[in-house]
Formats: sequence, C-alpha cells, structure tokens
Amino acid sequence: MQAIGRRFIQLQLLILFFIPLQNMYGQLSSFKERIELADSFAIKNQFKEARVVLDALATEVPLDANTIQSDRLNTAYAYYHFDKDEYDSALFYFRPLLFKTWVTEDLDFLGVMAKAINDAGIIYYRLGDLDSAEVMHDQSLILAKEINNLQVQAFNYNNLALLYKQKKEYVLAIENFEKSLKINQEIPDEEGQGYQYLNMAMLYTDLGQLTDALESYLESLRLFEKLEKDNLRLIIYERLGQYYRKIEDLNTARDYYNRAYQLAQENNNRIYIARSYRNIGLLFSKEDQIDSAVTYFDKAIGIFEEIKYIAPLLNALNDKGNTLAKSGKAEQALLAYNRALEYSGKGNWYSMDVGIRISKGYALNKLYRYNEAKSTVSTALNTFSKDQHTMQNLVGIYRVLSQAEEGLGNYKSSLNHLQNIRVFEDSILNEEKRLEIARIEFEYQLSKEREVFNLENEKQAIAYEAEINQANSTRNLLIAIAVLFIIIMAILFRSYQIKQKANRLLEQRANELKEKNALLKESHLKEQSLMQTNIEEKERRMAAITLSQHEKESLLQKIDDKIQVIAKEPQSKSTEDLKSLQKLVRSNLNLNGSWDNFLYQFEKIHPGFFSKTRELFPNMTVNDLKVCAYIKIGMDNKTIAQVTNTTVNTVKSRIHRIKKKMELDADTSIRNYLMSVN
Repeated sequence: MQAIGRRFIQLQLLILFFIPLQNMYGQLSSFKERIELADSFAIKNQFKEARVVLDALATEVPLDANTIQSDRLNTAYAYYHFDKDEYDSALFYFRPLLFKTWVTEDLDFLGVMAKAINDAGIIYYRLGDLDSAEVMHDQSLILAKEINNLQVQAFNYNNLALLYKQKKEYVLAIENFEKSLKINQEIPDEEGQGYQYLNMAMLYTDLGQLTDALESYLESLRLFEKLEKDNLRLIIYERLGQYYRKIEDLNTARDYYNRAYQLAQENNNRIYIARSYRNIGLLFSKEDQIDSAVTYFDKAIGIFEEIKYIAPLLNALNDKGNTLAKSGKAEQALLAYNRALEYSGKGNWYSMDVGIRISKGYALNKLYRYNEAKSTVSTALNTFSKDQHTMQNLVGIYRVLSQAEEGLGNYKSSLNHLQNIRVFEDSILNEEKRLEIARIEFEYQLSKEREVFNLENEKQAIAYEAEINQANSTRNLLIAIAVLFIIIMAILFRSYQIKQKANRLLEQRANELKEKNALLKESHLKEQSLMQTNIEEKERRMAAITLSQHEKESLLQKIDDKIQVIAKEPQSKSTEDLKSLQKLVRSNLNLNGSWDNFLYQFEKIHPGFFSKTRELFPNMTVNDLKVCAYIKIGMDNKTIAQVTNTTVNTVKSRIHRIKKKMELDADTSIRNYLMSVN
C-alpha cells in the first residue's frame, strides 16, 4: 500500500510538472517547430523538458526510417546527449548521418546536417580519435561548400586548425585559423572573429610569440565583451589567466581564473568548472603549495573522468604527477603518471603520451629506478618515428636516458646521450650534412661496384680466353663473348636502376629540406622584423633621454651663469646665499655623466660599434664618434646641435669632416653607412 501511495504522489507531481510543457507543446504544429523547441531546452540545460518533446516526436517519426525527419530527429537526440557531455550516446545518434548523401533542396536541413557532422568531429577530437575527427571535418566542409554555408565552413576550418595544433602541425593550424577568420569577417560574425583571435592567441603563446598573442587576446576580449555573452566571457577569462600565468604574473592570472570559475558556477558549466580547478591547482603548484594544488587537481580529474574529456584529463593527471614529483613525492607521482598512460593508450594522444612518459622517467630516476626510467622513455622513442618527435621531446627523452645511465655508472653512454641533445639543437643543419654524406657514400659505393665489375670482367675475359685457347674453337669464343656482353648489360642496367632510385630519394629529401628552409626563413624574417622594431624603439627612447638630459643641463648652466653675474654685484649676506646656491647647482651639473649614460645605453643596443669604427678609422676623435652615435640613432642636425651645444652649421661642418675621414662621397648618406657598421 505504501508503494502504491508513493507511486500515486509521483504521478501527481509528474502531471503538475508537465502541464505547462504540454500546453506549450500543443501550440506548436509543425515538426520543425517542435524540434527547435527540444534543441532550445537542451541548450538551456532543461534536459527533462527536452526529453519529453523528443520522445513524443519519436512516437510519430521512427528513428531508423530513412527520411529527412528521422535524420533531423536523430540530430536532436545527439545534441541532447552532446549538451549533457554524454559523448558515446551522442555519437550513437550522429553515426547514421555520417557518410550519407541527401537529395533535397532544403538548404536549412542540409546546413543542420553539415553542422552535425562537424560536431561529431568535435566529439571524436575530445575522445582522442584525431584521425576520425579530421575525416568528419573534411566531410562536413565538403557539404558546407556545396550549399555555400559560410558559417559551417568557418566552424570546420577552426576545428581543423585546433586539430592540427594538437598534432603540432603549426603551419596548417595557422592556415586554417586564417581561413576561418576571413570567412567570419566576410559574413560578418563578431563571435566567430572573437573565437579566431582567441585561438590564434593560444597558438602564438605556444610558439613563444607573446607580443602577437597579447594583441590577439585583447582583440578577442574586446569582441566578446561587446557581445555581452557569459559563455564567451568565460572562455576569454580562462585564456587570459593562462597567458598571465605563462609570463609569471600570477596575481593577474588568479584574478582571471576566479572570474572564469564564478561564471562557470553560475552557468553550471562542468567542463569549465573542472578547467578552473586545474588552473587554480597550477597556480598553487607554481607557488609550492603542494597540498592545495593536489586537492584542486583531484577535483578537476574527477569531473574530466566522469564526462570522458580525455585531453584535459591527461593534462591534469600529468600536472598532479609533476607537482608531487617536484615536492619529493615521486612514488605518488608515479601513480598519477600510470593512470594518465592508461588513458593515453586508448586513443591517438601521441604528444601527450610522450610528455607523460618523460615526466615519469624523471620521477623514476629520482627513485633510483634507472632501468625502469630507461624502459619508459625508450618506449616513447621506439614507438614513433623520429619525424613524429618534437625537438623538445627528443631532448627530454635523451636527458632522462643520460641521467639513468649516469645513475647506473655507464658514464660513456650518459655522455653519448648528452651529445645527442646537442646534436638535436641543430637538426636541420645536420640533416643537410647527412644528405650530403649519403650522396658521397652513394657515389663512393657506385665507384667501388664499378671497380669490382671491371675486375670481375677482366677475370672472366682471361678465363674465357684461356678456355678458347685450350679448345681452339671459334664457336666457344663467340659464346663466351655473348655471355660476357649479357652480364655487362645486366650489371649496367642494375646499376642504372640503383642510381635512379637513389636520385629520386635524394630529390625527395631535398624538396623536404627546401620546404623546411622556407618555413625557417619565414620565421627568421618575422623575428628579424620584430627585432628591428625593438631597436628603433630603443633608439627613439635613447634620443629622447639624451635630449631631455641636455635640456636639464642647459637650464642648470643658465642658472649658474646668472648666479655668477649676481654674485659679482656688491651685496652683503645675499651674496653668500647666492654663492651657496651656485655651489649647489654646480654639484648637480654632470656634463660627463649624461654622455656616460648615453654610452652605456648605446652599447646595449649596438655592441662593439665604437671599437669597430675606431678600427676602421683610427684618425676619428672622441667628438667624431659621439656625432656618429647620434646620427646612428636617428638624430637630425638640429637635435645634434642642441645636444652638443653648437650650431647647425658647426654640426654640418663636423659631419663633412667625418665623411672625408671615412672617404665617403658627398652624396653618400652617412647614416646609411653607419647602420652597416655592427
């Protein structure tokens, strides 16, 4: 009876709960309107209401029917589970849509399908299946282009860029980010532009281009604050916290992390609540507050495991292990590393797997378990080809191996690993040398083969000649010659095949090297441009400081001159006061100090300039060198005259004499010449 009573009460509550929903549902007549209602409930985390609408539709439209309505209903169910972070269930409903072709003119429906395939790619990415994710985004992009849906095209380019970033294919990542940004500007879509600037900022941060990163972050922040959406503010607050943590501004980082955490709590966003726990844990770890850091890492790990969000889960476990290891708790750190490796082994998490193994190797070395450390990093080294390893990973692997060998007393092996580290720091140059050595070795081997062939040919000729002489038979002689000719042709043909194959291999490697050199050249040009901008800015600052110092000294000099005039007039006590004031002013005059300060700042920007100029032109005076320095930092004749307390004509005359000492033509720009003196 009690059970019947409880059931009756539950039924009454259920009726009361769904009466408003049934009234709203009854007012919607079309299938499309009811689907959109279910989607809106799911987006707002009103999952019970969304499920009621979907289940009602499922009684009218079978999910396994090959119709547009059934595909749209499968999509709605998929998003219902996607918004609940139930990725496996979401994929169950997405899968019937994948690799499918629709014959319809309903562009809105096709747009929803293209977006659904894109979001299936996002799920595969979060589950660690990067190859399947790439296939989904490529398929979605094809459909989006067929129906000219720019919004979905931008989504796919952005997600492909994130995927390539995860694979460390940074050139492809930047290309896809720029494609997505261009489309979002064309639409225009300010939210999409904000995401692109944010993603590009994170990529620039990973590459160490912090100036470009900050500019992109600030542009993203401007766009997101303009839109006044909590979910966008949440994202930018977290990313700015990561940026300031990277540049060691921990107070500003903590402020942004706390903002992100508050917004995540208000919106019940479990992913960002977990991310906030991990970020706060990283700050505590950086401040050596180990217990607090581990507590927050465990909170993050619990949520990530529950929602099966593998990438941040691996990061949180690795962070926990590193924090414990640096505090001397290596045994506990190993538990975290092993747990992370269990998850990384279930998906395509190459770069993270290697990083975790390197961290584990360091911890094992601290515990004097050197053979286990070697085995751990050797697995990472041998599982993947050398081309798949980043330089940083290779350095980490060999450093662990070097420490392990040293601990085992194998000092020669330890030294060899240290030498490997140095070799990797100049990998491109080594690759060029290796190709050249391979080419020389190939030519040498070919030359030896020719010598062997000639020797064998000679031996066979003698043998055949002896046989001919013994048999005294013309027929045998002709046969021997024919056989010899066939052998020669076969060897030559084989040598030709070997050479052709080697040439193709060399050409392929040369093309790869050319592409790498082009990328390096582009990176070098960007760095050179930034360096030049910094130098010019420092020169402008130095010129302003010099001029300001000169104005101060000129003012003090005028005061001093005025006091001298007053002091010569007959006065009583005021004369003594004025002389005292004059003494004070003179004590603050430091005519040589400004030049020493200028010389110190100048040498920081252009080291060796004065020594090089004296070496080239021994007859240059100190004043000549000063003028040369002022010209090199961009001062004009008027400013130089002010700084040196001379007239413009005097400066022009001095420059004319300097050019004579340098044997420069009258039309030659002395500044351009001085810029070439390093």
